[in-house]
Order: sequence, then C-alpha cells, then structure tokens
Amino acid sequence: QKVDAIIFYSRKNKITGFWIPFLHFLKIPVILEVCEWPLAISETQGRGHKKAEQFCFDILPKADAVLPISTYIQCEIAKVAKTKKLVLPSFQIPILIDVENNIIENEHKADTGFMLYCGSLDYMDIAMVVADIVHELKNRGIDLPVKFTGNDDDIRLAELKRYAKQREVLLQFEFTGFIEEEELHRLMQQATCLLAPLPVNPQSESRFPTKIGYYLASASPVVTNGIGDVNLYLQDGVNAFVATKCNVLQFAEKIELIVNKPELAKRVGIAGRDTALKKFHYTLACKGFGDFIHKVVKGYK
Repeated sequence: QKVDAIIFYSRKNKITGFWIPFLHFLKIPVILEVCEWPLAISETQGRGHKKAEQFCFDILPKADAVLPISTYIQCEIAKVAKTKKLVLPSFQIPILIDVENNIIENEHKADTGFMLYCGSLDYMDIAMVVADIVHELKNRGIDLPVKFTGNDDDIRLAELKRYAKQREVLLQFEFTGFIEEEELHRLMQQATCLLAPLPVNPQSESRFPTKIGYYLASASPVVTNGIGDVNLYLQDGVNAFVATKCNVLQFAEKIELIVNKPELAKRVGIAGRDTALKKFHYTLACKGFGDFIHKVVKGYK
C-alpha cells in the first residue's frame, strides 16, 4: 500500500538528517513536526549552538513541509525559508488534547485543598519556583500543599527535597511519581489550582506546554504567567490566572485570590475548559490539516 507522506518528529540531527533524504529516496514527502526551536533551547542553556544551527538551517529546510506548534516557531521557520530562498509550506498546529466533553463534578473539591504541579525534574528551576510559592503562601497563612507528579529521579529529587526543606515546606510536598492517566485527570479536577510557572527565557517564549491544555480541560483554575503563546490564548481572570512575570509574589497573589474567591475560581476554570475544547481539541484544532497534506503530496516532485 502506497504511503502518501510521513509526519516526522525528532530534534536529533543525525536521526532527522538521515530519515529525510532516505524517505526522499523512496519518493515519500516528509512533513516535519517542530515542537521546540533548537536555537531557543541552545540560547537558554548556553550550549549546543552549533548543532542547533545545523538543525534549523541545514536539516529542517530539506523537509517538504513543517508543523510548528507556536507562533514563535512559525516566525523563525519563515525567517529560515527566506534566508534559504525557498518555499516551505507550514501549518501551525497548537498543543492538542483528547478529552471527553464533560466535567466530572466534585462536590468536595473545596475540601481537597491541594495544588498540583505536573512536570519533569529536569526543569529544576521551575520545581524550585513551586517550592518558593508554597513558602510564600505559608507566610500568608495559607497552608496549601502541593502534589508533584513526574519522574522520581533520585539525584534531582534529593536536590529538590533539600531545597524544600531549606524553605521549610518539605512537609507540604507529596511526590507521586508517575501515575496512570485516569488518576492524573482525577487529580487535576480535584485540585484547588494547577501550577504552570514558565521561566522567562527564549525556550519558554518558543514553546507551549501540552500540559497547559490538559490543565485547562480539567476545569480547575490554572496559574501561569504570560509568555509566548500563553498571551495568545489566556487572559488573566477570564480563563486562567495569569501573572505578568514568572514571579513568586504574583503567583501567590493569584492563588490567594483563588482560595478566597471560590466562585470566581470556578468560573475561570470552566472558561478555561471552554478555551481548551475550542482551541486545542484535535477535532477542531486540526481543521484544514487534511487539505494541507493533500497539497503537500500533490506538489511533491
């Protein structure tokens, strides 16, 4: 059976650099999914610039089309195409979610009293911000523990525990490790709020975490900060609680508002779910994608 096209994802130069020409040898067009921008990552981390530059300027342009996840990446790809003097068809697909269109009501939501953070310990700077938020809330007389999901890497987990202990909030942390998807969605729906602090750097500017889509879909209020495409979809006090900066005091103020005004928190949470279903559900966010693929295949030589 003939393959019309391959949608491919990898940020690794050797993998992508091998598969694109190989698939072209088989006369199969390649549509490259671009979820993060390597140059933004290298600028943030201060290393790997040569490899990032090779991917963006030498490997990516060999694809027959691209699927950027954010406005930032869309613009950067357009710059590369202009520099290379080529036409690179692009179809921006934001984060995609697959959830049922219903809200599981939890009558005891207000009594559960916990925040939820879903993330990797690889982002230790964000994990420490979460500890700082718990500390600031404690100083304000708000004892709100946090459930922390994700990998339980012993070295990084020990580092975070030391930091939380230093901030005198270790007892407010519950490390769940990886959990089943059904349990994760249940925790999202039960949480007082869902935490998504984003550091102000090029990597955050260029990406848009999928977890924010699932956070919003749970109808629990999301606490984040305005950077990149967050500003495109979320409005403070309307469908999320959005700080202007990645600032612990601002996050604490948003959470204090959620705790003190549960009706507002509920309205914002439900509006956030509406946004997720309208903007990120795959049945709506991918409209026109079939026509795009058809044009790429038809125009492949």
